[in-house]
Amino acid sequence: MKSQNISLMIVDENKVFCECLASVITQKGFTVIEQFMELREVLNKIKAQQPDIVLININLPNNMAIELIKHISLELSQTKVIILGLSETESRLTILECIEAGAKGYISKETSLNDLITIIRLVYQGETFCSPQIAYSIFSRVAELARKRHDRLIPEFGNVTLREIEILQLVSEGLSNKQIAQRLSLSLYTVKNHVHNVLEKLQARNRLEAVNYALDKGLLRKTRLR
Repeated sequence: MKSQNISLMIVDENKVFCECLASVITQKGFTVIEQFMELREVLNKIKAQQPDIVLININLPNNMAIELIKHISLELSQTKVIILGLSETESRLTILECIEAGAKGYISKETSLNDLITIIRLVYQGETFCSPQIAYSIFSRVAELARKRHDRLIPEFGNVTLREIEILQLVSEGLSNKQIAQRLSLSLYTVKNHVHNVLEKLQARNRLEAVNYALDKGLLRKTRLR
């Protein structure tokens, strides 16, 4: 199969490895712009050349690989990153970290040359490569982040009752405790008790603060107390 005219850069400290990899990739019809770059200049060179694919060794010093992935993903939307040097059986968390940073694929130490070429083509075509095991880990991670986001957004509303929300909504509309009691056919004492409880649960100092806080969290309709 004839390769598309795909341009690549290889970022790795091992000069021998880079030269061997570049030679093999070139024989497969790809264009290797540069390899074994000075790490201090690598980001500027990538920005200047804007290759289709950048192969980055995960084992660069000072967590540089992750930082490079983030910068490339944010600043060069057409350039895609593939990570080298991973061991899938040992580095699942590292793979997830790379993917979260913006990497579009990875090449493990166990990957064959034919698979490497296939992965480069897939990523160039806009597909994201990962094994079934990593795909499962990604879905698990997404679910975990969703749970954490939900917990961050509304942990304080877990024990607020529907009645308290209803009363707080009426408070937000400017009704007094007496008016709320009449509207809901409750005793004035019961309404006062509900208001006290919801203030305590939301850790609000007064009715206005409780209403504004609940509005900001999306718990009430937008009828702000004046």
